[in-house]
Amino acid sequence: MSLEAVLLILITSLYYIKINVNLLDNTFIDKEILRL
Repeated sequence: MSLEAVLLILITSLYYIKINVNLLDNTFIDKEILRL
């Protein structure tokens, strides 16, 4: 694989992980708000 392909895969993976973490944070915050 070329360096560009590896970088693209890494960036895409990081972006995907970031979205998933944000979704988890949002659901956690929603549960905390509902508990109040």
